Amino acid sequence: MELIWDGTPERSWQRLTARTGAAMQQDWAYGAACAALGSRVMRAEVVSDGRTRALAQLVHRRFFGCLHAVVCTRGPVWLTDDGAEQVDVIRALRRALPLPWLRGLFVTPDTHDPTTLRSAGLDRVMTPYATAVLDLTRPAEDLRAAMHQKWRNRLRQAERAALTVRRADTKPEAYRWLMEQEAQQQRAKRYVALPPTLPAAWQQGGGALRVYTAEAAGTPIAAMMFLIHGRRATYHIGWSHGSGKQVSAHNLILWKAMRKLRRAGVEELDLGGLNTEDAAGIARFKLGSGAQLKTLCGTWFGR
Repeated sequence: MELIWDGTPERSWQRLTARTGAAMQQDWAYGAACAALGSRVMRAEVVSDGRTRALAQLVHRRFFGCLHAVVCTRGPVWLTDDGAEQVDVIRALRRALPLPWLRGLFVTPDTHDPTTLRSAGLDRVMTPYATAVLDLTRPAEDLRAAMHQKWRNRLRQAERAALTVRRADTKPEAYRWLMEQEAQQQRAKRYVALPPTLPAAWQQGGGALRVYTAEAAGTPIAAMMFLIHGRRATYHIGWSHGSGKQVSAHNLILWKAMRKLRRAGVEELDLGGLNTEDAAGIARFKLGSGAQLKTLCGTWFGR
């Protein structure tokens, strides 16, 4: 089993991750964005018998100058279904990290099954992560029927409110106002999220995004941004003015976005993590849309 570090062409990486439906954190553009924001990004292609078995995009963080933490989020991307081969891939990654000793590998895989990680000798250090996922391959009437009744009622309220939902310009200067709103939300609500500069870095790295706004009398009252990676998209940020909340503008934006993204070839929409303790209202909004709960197996560590 051979590991090729940072030698896989972008086109090949994107072709393989798109074929497997990889998560946002394993998309080339995400790595490019992290690198542009100052992180060291390493990409490994694992090959055996001339065939690619897995891809892993890792972000390197250094602590106290000598401790090296390497994080593989929502990966590796598997191109083999053989459990024994997957165990060998994890072991190979641990052994071959191109870093000095005093290092560790943290893996948060895009699966609920921890068997591979446990068999490879990793230990779980963080509890399972849950996200909400919408299957956009279903017909529009099925998507609507899957919504919780209260969520659907709020959607009807928004549809009666004479709002206009537009796909906004995606030049960074055109959505700068939305990122400023996000920065204010982070300060006001004291939560930690990906930096507001990430979308522009994502685009510079070759990634696509969509911004949809709801307008009342020509004035934006709510907006949502989605990052697109292969056949999947991930909800990134949202903002709503008080008047937007009163008419449930986000329900209408998401409903419109679901159909527009589907027409653009997106098959699955990840609405992001669920925090039922500190953000119960947001969790209810995501699950009420008809999204299915997807629970991953947590974060695992090995030296």
